[in-house]
Amino acid sequence: MTKQWTKGLVVALVVVNVVLLGALVHVNMTPARAAGFKTTDYVMVTGTMGQGLDAVYIIDLASNKIAAFAWDKTAKRVKGIDRVRDLSTDFKQQTR
Repeated sequence: MTKQWTKGLVVALVVVNVVLLGALVHVNMTPARAAGFKTTDYVMVTGTMGQGLDAVYIIDLASNKIAAFAWDKTAKRVKGIDRVRDLSTDFKQQTR
């Protein structure tokens, strides 16, 4: 390789790196937006229920409601447990 060709290659690689760095900075500075979704406040927690059932509890923080789901091994499907509960009502403190 000649010195001039090597120097040109180094300059080209530096230019490519600067362009890639600029693109990376631009992508990281652009705010992320979820298209078509409203802001939701849900918490999903796993746990166990009686009889060795694994359960998933989903809490809607906006409406203070909770729903529980478990895997039914015999039917091979997800089954809702009980009904949707209102946490505001369930945790209301009783006055003495």
